[in-house]
Amino acid sequence: MAAYEAALVGQGPRQEIGACRTKPGSISALIVKFYRSAEWAGLASSTQVTYRGILERFRAEHGDKPVALLQRGHVRAILAKKAATPQAANNLRKLIRLLMRFAIEE
Repeated sequence: MAAYEAALVGQGPRQEIGACRTKPGSISALIVKFYRSAEWAGLASSTQVTYRGILERFRAEHGDKPVALLQRGHVRAILAKKAATPQAANNLRKLIRLLMRFAIEE
């Protein structure tokens, strides 16, 4: 009851929404951190919409994988699957590069 009452008045530990569904060090966690960054906030809203669509598709397929184990060969294989749509492959390559630079800075 004490924890319930503390929650009612806004005390106690706050958990971020979805924190239990995102593994630390994963691609999904990196994307979440990127969405909360100043770099993301500095993008135009139309750019954010475009980037979010690309990132969410990438996250749906590879979100649980660890970022630290991502290698050049993995990226090539991911992009090779998009060979039929070269513009989509180029957009994904651009965003993977952006994410990796962000990860290194963080």
